[in-house]
Amino acid sequence: MRPHPVSPEPAPQCQHGRILGLARIGAGAAAPWQRFPRPGGSGPREWHKIPFMIEQIRQARSELAAICLRHNVRRLDLFGSAVGTDFDQATSDLDFLVEFGPLPKGGYSDHYFGLIDDLTGLFGRPVDLVVARAVRNPYLLKSINQTREPLFAAA
Repeated sequence: MRPHPVSPEPAPQCQHGRILGLARIGAGAAAPWQRFPRPGGSGPREWHKIPFMIEQIRQARSELAAICLRHNVRRLDLFGSAVGTDFDQATSDLDFLVEFGPLPKGGYSDHYFGLIDDLTGLFGRPVDLVVARAVRNPYLLKSINQTREPLFAAA
């Protein structure tokens, strides 16, 4: 394994993709936004204020990569309250923005709903899954881009 450019730990490797933005957050580690800037260029987020979900996702990064590969995910981003200071561990859901790779004819719904089920099972909380190409409203897109954090990108 080659060293991760942000973290002293080796980068998590997958056959067809990699986990993004989940570098080791802690003493001496560079922040994820230094490697993967947020869309819209709005600068770094205060990561120390949102450790719960980021830590949960970091711990599940190999399972997350396997899920993404199984459902032919090209890119998966987290957005909304899970990356903000208003995340409530008891009631908040997780909002994901997904971009699928080519899917077999008639297989879209299986992968879409399968991804929702797998993410819900992995994180133990409700999941909202928004398909990136379906977002047409410029106000919604701006809101998503203000908080989105990349989690997975296919190689």
